[in-house]
Amino acid sequence: MPNRILKESICASDTIDALAWLEEVTFYRLIVNCDDYGRFDARPAILKAKLFPLKTVTEKTLIEAIDKLSSVGIVSKPYPDFITLGVTITLFTFSVALYV
Repeated sequence: MPNRILKESICASDTIDALAWLEEVTFYRLIVNCDDYGRFDARPAILKAKLFPLKTVTEKTLIEAIDKLSSVGIVSKPYPDFITLGVTITLFTFSVALYV
């Protein structure tokens, strides 16, 4: 899997600033775990296992973080089993699609 590059301007994003630490970390970990097409398995057990393998984060807390990402516009859920992540910071765009 290729490396992902984040611009330093992400630190000054109002959208990212509106997130709590867990929500922000969830977003970054989604970015580095998705495939080349920006897709990732959206099942809660898989999200927890891949994003937080060494942390004590419950699936419920993780789903709440995904819901918060949705409420600030970083995540949209066009279909029940499909989640799309996307954020634009200055001229940098990255999107992630989660699938079940």
